[in-house]
Amino acid sequence: LQTVFRTNFYMDRIGIAGHGSEDVFAQDVGSFGTVVRGAGTMGHPNILGSYLVMIVPVFLILLLLDKDRVRRWVWAVATVTGVSGLACGLSRAAWASFLAGAAAVAVAIWILKLMKPMRVATLVMASVLMLSLAIAPFIPLVLQRLETDYSDSVKFRTELNAVARQIIADHPIAGVGLNNFTVVSPDYIPPDKDYIASLDGLVPSVHNIYYLVLSELGLPGFIAFLTFWVGSVFWALRKPLQMQPLARATVAGVACGFFGLFCGDIAGFALWTDAILWTGAVLIGLFEPLEQLGRAA
Repeated sequence: LQTVFRTNFYMDRIGIAGHGSEDVFAQDVGSFGTVVRGAGTMGHPNILGSYLVMIVPVFLILLLLDKDRVRRWVWAVATVTGVSGLACGLSRAAWASFLAGAAAVAVAIWILKLMKPMRVATLVMASVLMLSLAIAPFIPLVLQRLETDYSDSVKFRTELNAVARQIIADHPIAGVGLNNFTVVSPDYIPPDKDYIASLDGLVPSVHNIYYLVLSELGLPGFIAFLTFWVGSVFWALRKPLQMQPLARATVAGVACGFFGLFCGDIAGFALWTDAILWTGAVLIGLFEPLEQLGRAA
């Protein structure tokens, strides 16, 4: 709706990340002119994109596996709405990481024996065909978005990555402290770098969650970080065939969403934002009752 009507619908008053959609983000997309990027209540289109990357695979896998007709309509609406939000956010990293998460859904369905292999292959081919038909009218816009400001975006990230590597080399064990990257990094940033002024005088954080965690928390903190996100999923699925199929599918969908986030966060820090941390923690908190419910059934 933000993209279609070019307004934030007063979402700056209910924003849950940063200042909400205080500004409607306008992106100049080559010959297509200015396109308004949807941000929802997340404060930035890239944060909205990452949030949807995390939760839409859950809806997608339930849509494919839930046999209850009423609930399947709910999952279908949620999936279509989420994918539409991803499209309107114009976040290139979110597009790529969602495709990674969707591919992980197919792999998870296969490995966890939630569906016969032939049906999985059929659904994958049908999904690729439907997606191709759906985006066909927008392919020129997608290509323009992929090319617009690409070099500047890559340069911005690679230079900050270099700064992060220097900080990590100087503070490999304890790091520089939680949320201190922007406090310490000005001492490592050459004054002639013009990207410092690109955020209205604010020092940007490194757009790579792995470098960010390593630089702020050091190696022990990085191991703890991965143990929480990755270890929780492996713990929940340690005996997957003992779980009821729908409970198993839900855990797998969450895992696929996390996988998409980890792919996207090579060029971002979504896992360091409040709304995604809150939701991720809630999803991980569901693992134990899902296990108990599934095994009781």
